Amino acid sequence: MEESEYRVVSRENFERGLPLATMRCDSRRMLADRIHTIRRTQTFAPRALRRFVSGIRPQRESDSGLEVRASFLVAESLGDEPTRVHLAGRYVDLVVSVDGALKFRRKVAVYDAPIIPISLIYPV
Repeated sequence: MEESEYRVVSRENFERGLPLATMRCDSRRMLADRIHTIRRTQTFAPRALRRFVSGIRPQRESDSGLEVRASFLVAESLGDEPTRVHLAGRYVDLVVSVDGALKFRRKVAVYDAPIIPISLIYPV
């Protein structure tokens, strides 16, 4: 699916309808570039991330797809440090049917805290 959008945005900016996002990919090519960068070129300390998604709720269906909301929590384990909460918030997604399979057309991670970790490397 060529049309796609991925954003990580603060709750304040999302609720105000402001376009500023911490991470933004407006196309499949931008997503592919982000993945390539993570896998091949960035240098960072090895880490393990666990994503917990709960409260998945369909919101409304339209011609463009089904809007779905869910809560998320991302825990990060880094080296010899204790596991910590990396980010928490909600997803505001748009799911579409492509050749009989459900796919994300839009994934927006709206984080709750006004301050985020400096190591926002991986997609949430």
